[in-house]
Amino acid sequence: MENLQRDSHHWLLPPMSSVDPGDTGHRSRLLVALDDRTALLAILFVATAVAAGTLWIVSQTIDLYFPADAGEYVADARALLGGGVREIRHAPLFPLLVALSLGPLGPVLSTQLSMAIAIFLLPVGLFLMLRQWLPVVPSLTAASVAALTPMTADLVGWGGGATFIGLDMMVLAIATMEAWLRETGKQGPYVGVFAGLTVMAHPFMAAGMFLVLAVRWLEHALSRRHFSTDWSALGLRGFTSFFVVVTLLFGTAAGYYLSLRGTVASVSLDILRAWDVLVWGTRGNLAILFFILLALALPLQVVRSVMFLVTVPLGAIAFLIPLLLSWDITYNLRVVYFLPILVAVGVGLLSQLTLETFQDRGVSRTLLSIGAAVLLVAAPIAATYGFGYIEWTQVDSSYYQRIHSDDLPAFEYLRTGQGTVATSWSEGLYDEGKVNGWFVEGLSNRPAIGPGAPWTWTIANVGESELDLQRFFSGTAGIENGAIQASVSPTGHLADPAIQVDVAGFYYPLAYLNSLSNGYPTTVTPGVVPTVGSDTIEFRQPSTNSSGVVTERIQLNETRVIVRFSLTGGSPSLGDWEVWIWPAYFVDWAIIDVGLTSVTTHVDYRTGSISANYSVLDSGSTLRYYESHPIWGIPAIAVRRSQATSVSFEITVAGTDPVRTSRQFDEKNITKQLSITTVLLWMDTGWMFRFDNQACYRRSFVTPNLVVYEVEPACRI
Repeated sequence: MENLQRDSHHWLLPPMSSVDPGDTGHRSRLLVALDDRTALLAILFVATAVAAGTLWIVSQTIDLYFPADAGEYVADARALLGGGVREIRHAPLFPLLVALSLGPLGPVLSTQLSMAIAIFLLPVGLFLMLRQWLPVVPSLTAASVAALTPMTADLVGWGGGATFIGLDMMVLAIATMEAWLRETGKQGPYVGVFAGLTVMAHPFMAAGMFLVLAVRWLEHALSRRHFSTDWSALGLRGFTSFFVVVTLLFGTAAGYYLSLRGTVASVSLDILRAWDVLVWGTRGNLAILFFILLALALPLQVVRSVMFLVTVPLGAIAFLIPLLLSWDITYNLRVVYFLPILVAVGVGLLSQLTLETFQDRGVSRTLLSIGAAVLLVAAPIAATYGFGYIEWTQVDSSYYQRIHSDDLPAFEYLRTGQGTVATSWSEGLYDEGKVNGWFVEGLSNRPAIGPGAPWTWTIANVGESELDLQRFFSGTAGIENGAIQASVSPTGHLADPAIQVDVAGFYYPLAYLNSLSNGYPTTVTPGVVPTVGSDTIEFRQPSTNSSGVVTERIQLNETRVIVRFSLTGGSPSLGDWEVWIWPAYFVDWAIIDVGLTSVTTHVDYRTGSISANYSVLDSGSTLRYYESHPIWGIPAIAVRRSQATSVSFEITVAGTDPVRTSRQFDEKNITKQLSITTVLLWMDTGWMFRFDNQACYRRSFVTPNLVVYEVEPACRI
């Protein structure tokens, strides 16, 4: 298949006489006269085409490729350069790559260039890794194909540059390790460089890399059982050179690793969880699953146990972690980013077996050469469409787009201000406001805080402020007890009250009331400010046409919210009570049971689920569930009572976090404590009511998708 007569070779590219095809012996006849120099040019061309083509696909799909993680990389890059507004939050390799071009190119182009480099390096690294075991044609084919999977498309979509570059360095570390074990020369520092760069890139990729290298070295040591003081992998000087280089590079990332916050994991065997992760990562593509299976099954048949010692540890990471561990959902999903290596091995082995089978059947060299050439051209094209690379690049880049090109002026405006910016979430992603804050840190170079759930916490000194931002956005004031939160704003602002439930440490919206949609025995004055106690909130809404007052009282009692409306100073003959309960924005109520006086709903959130029972507390009251409100066309619950001085109902929730000590909060204290001077709101949240027409906030800048509010100085004291 290659030119077997080369007199010399680079240590990283073994001569074909050293490639062991297994027990069948070495192939003596040439399949394709393609040497490593030509193959390197070919893989460089392919890598350039993949990187350029990927960014072109993205540019044709969305108007601005700058996902939230890109903003964080830019903020990290500024921190490395000494001009940032916070400490670095990633391992430093990818932010350093961004920093190198940040000055001349700016935030957007520098992150795009860095992503292009990460995309470019993957097929090159895979080729060099596979060439340690396989001939040129299978290696070139597999490297081209494995770079075009849904897993890599997903990394492109959300801007996972740190993970991507970590995968690149991990593959190069495996390649140089194999070369070191084969050549037994002074390659230890090279292995150390790529291993250290993996550590500098991403902790999860570093863990996977060290597992593979450790298994491979251990097998080599046990099979050779010959230790020395030379520069080989079993020599003292060789091992020392590797260790010293890794340690030096780790030192550049030590601060990041020391600041990492651990995550709680529990052992629970769940085959469906592992299967779901695998299917999600591969997008259920049967061809990809087939190649992964080949990577785990064929190495013993083709090249004895060497490749098996690489594929099995990676397979164990990808399958056993989600099978055995129940923990942070992002960690379980992250295992799929090891799968491109398995895909590459599977494709390479199948290509090798196919060509050898044709050779054994006496197919002429000319036809074999033509077939190999067709394979080299057709395989990446087939993968692009067969694996759905284009489709998933488009889908993922669209899904993760949070800002558009016409929103950039808002960040230029924010750059001119001072103080902390409070950032909202997008659409119904209530626990990702902190993620949107990365745009402000990167594009505006200002500190930013947004709501964030514990499962998004990765840095030890970030967390409680994100919970405070959830409280800040929920209303002007509120109370909570660890299971339920009730927040309020002046009446008529869609949160009088709003009810949130604590699921896995974060209060997610459940329902809200709006006094403007309710019917009372008398008309009332809007804009009433509530009185907040330790476990109760009270509105006293004066009548506009009598001396009556409608008092609304909200009380938390363990996992129950009790809401009572009463009329004082008036006559019940003035009218009837009609109180509407609405689902929170982007929250789906699944109806479990409907009765004459109660309704039970089920709600799924990202980190768990709850059930909520809505029931009346007064005789003569009725409760009716509407699948579609006659005017607004959304689900709603109506509580009605006629000819009475009061009406009351309760919401009982099951599935929340345990009840803790009650606490109250208000926006002014949060604003002062966190030095919030500006609010950046995504319009698709529908949350403008929270800040519009309120004395403490002033609209200062608007784009088609964003609204900037300035916090009045009097409200920050």
